[in-house]
Amino acid sequence: MRLLKKIKFWLENARYHALGQSLWAGLVAIVMGIGYPQFNLKYAIVALVGVLMAHLSVNLLDDYFDFKSGSVEKRNQANEGIRSGKCQYIIEGKSTLKQLFAVAVIFGLLACLLGFYLFYYRGEGILIFAILGAILGFFYSAPPINLSYKGFGELVVGAMFGPLLMNGVFYCATGTLSLQLLLLSLAIGSLVTNILYVHSLLDMKADIASNKKTLAILLPNNVLRLIALVFFAFYPYWIISVGVIRYKMPEFLFLTFVTIPLSVFLIKLMIEYLHEEKKNYQPKFWMGKMEHWEKIKAIGIDWFMIRWFLSRNIMIHFSALVCVGYILKVVM
Repeated sequence: MRLLKKIKFWLENARYHALGQSLWAGLVAIVMGIGYPQFNLKYAIVALVGVLMAHLSVNLLDDYFDFKSGSVEKRNQANEGIRSGKCQYIIEGKSTLKQLFAVAVIFGLLACLLGFYLFYYRGEGILIFAILGAILGFFYSAPPINLSYKGFGELVVGAMFGPLLMNGVFYCATGTLSLQLLLLSLAIGSLVTNILYVHSLLDMKADIASNKKTLAILLPNNVLRLIALVFFAFYPYWIISVGVIRYKMPEFLFLTFVTIPLSVFLIKLMIEYLHEEKKNYQPKFWMGKMEHWEKIKAIGIDWFMIRWFLSRNIMIHFSALVCVGYILKVVM
């Protein structure tokens, strides 16, 4: 019982609720691999679990390096942003920095063990994806590179959870690569980037207080910030169109266009935020699941979470519809 409580404690601090972006990206790669001669479901599942372990490790390392650098203290002193209470479990003495690093390493080692298993059966090609992912994940917030502090955070996360993750899982599942998968990984990577970019737009004041340079901060005005947002949100639909018309991707992928109204509504919400229009929004069923909404509303962060949830749900729904498109291709 005590062990289960510990596991729950660390899963919550590792932000397990954010695993959807890696889970769905991996599922798309697996579904696309079905039908390939060398497709192996066991290897696919092992790869997906490894990805989830790596994701948890990276989240904890982000807390570790942020706290160690002093940026968490600066953010909390400024009392700005949704993450002004970041690393509260350390501040409150529920964990030490040493324990945090140890658990991050444990999740990372679990990912490595699963990676070595796949390396044994699928060959050295796995190492390319694993090593690149490990380097980007570690130096996302680790010195001396600190990618997330120098305006590369959003793009790095998009690359990790799009092309690297999806092509790596697909290679583990099939032993080969695919142009169609590469195109889709760029589309889904853009939507993952969009999640982080929306977060950074909403958290600009806090990031400035903690000396963190995000893409949102580097862009000099709101017009350019909105142009970037529109690109990240709508580039995936262009990819789908090109893929279907020129690269023989299944026409069922046009089902993803069902999510366009969600992307349009997200742009509307972000324009209102940047123009400091104070409006209250209640989630609608068509926006997708928004967990613990009453609790979120009670603590006054509904203005933030409705936008973050919406960007997350767009990515998840888009990915799910890609899966549906490829399944329909097989059965029809």
